[in-house]
Amino acid sequence: MKCDVLVVGGGPAGLICAERLAKAGLSVVVADKNETPNKDKPCGGMLTERALREFRISPKVVEREIYGVLVALREGCFHVDYNERVGGNVDRSGLGRYLAERVEEAGGTIVIKERILNVYVDDDYVKGTGKRDYISEFVVFADGVHSLARRVMGWRWRKDQLGLCVQYLVRMNEERVNEVFGYRNHFYYGSDISPFGYGWMFPRRNVVVIGVGALLSKVTSPLKKYLDYLFSKHPLSSPKLRGGEILRFEAALVPLSGIMGKISGWRTIVVGDAAGAVSSITGEGMYYGMKSGLIGAEVVVKAYEEENPSEKRMEQYDRRLKAEIGSDMKWSLWLRNFFMERRSGVVNTSSSSLQRVISDLIIGRKSCKKAIMDALPLVALNLIKRKIIGNR
Repeated sequence: MKCDVLVVGGGPAGLICAERLAKAGLSVVVADKNETPNKDKPCGGMLTERALREFRISPKVVEREIYGVLVALREGCFHVDYNERVGGNVDRSGLGRYLAERVEEAGGTIVIKERILNVYVDDDYVKGTGKRDYISEFVVFADGVHSLARRVMGWRWRKDQLGLCVQYLVRMNEERVNEVFGYRNHFYYGSDISPFGYGWMFPRRNVVVIGVGALLSKVTSPLKKYLDYLFSKHPLSSPKLRGGEILRFEAALVPLSGIMGKISGWRTIVVGDAAGAVSSITGEGMYYGMKSGLIGAEVVVKAYEEENPSEKRMEQYDRRLKAEIGSDMKWSLWLRNFFMERRSGVVNTSSSSLQRVISDLIIGRKSCKKAIMDALPLVALNLIKRKIIGNR
């Protein structure tokens, strides 16, 4: 099967990339191993408002609009509500079907139940091998942390670059979900929640996604025991889930590395989770993944038009991606280490100003760098107050 671009993987990053390529007039094939693109991908399912707007996500896909967050820490709990929508919770399978329809409407082709087992990059073409062979001008790796790009690009993940996430999908009466959660997403922090990470509870219509994530290198015992604690024993979270029925347990690895060092090459680019496009502090991946897919598509279109698939030409993708989201990836790594190592004890979270900064960061209204700059004077003031009180 011949095409201009082969996209390996049908998650949000690959589908947004394919749609943009098809709209530019290129023949695009998306090969996805599942029976529908993005089927049952383990994920909390929150799309921030910037993702909903920038990628024109239909309201039909959103199962619950979000107008605020609840944050639970060892030292207390707070919530921040907004006068406008700040995000929406989606079912990943539903999002995948919707984005796949957009690809097909733009003229692209979706091939389901097709696992690409090998990719060979030649001077004159790319060959992808699955149930059939695909010959293309370019290949986009959008196949997650286990990407074939590792073999082609010659790199591998370290344990301290990956997170392990486990979650339950819990069915509850919709009225009960409305009463308990309303239009807030819940975030839980502390060593009792995760050895080096956090927990979440994201309500949809009549389902609540409850999960725990941790840096893989810090996991020394089954992470599921932390999830079970959050579900059935935690004094704040467990009463909210009373009467809920666990529908499914899910587990997945996610990148927490920041943008990988090599994400482009001769006729190739890497997008989404495969490229490390996930925030290390919030775990937000869908926005950054779709952003990388869009940028990648624009670079491929230019290279195709110029008939220049060289490494130097494709490296414009690296430069653009790092310029547009690289800073957020870098600072999210710093913030992750700062908070998770419990150095955050100096932070007085009773401050409403700081609560707002934390909330703005979680829901993507502030970049990591902006959140740090806004928080610094508040943290400094707290340190001064503590020193004065300590000297009395």
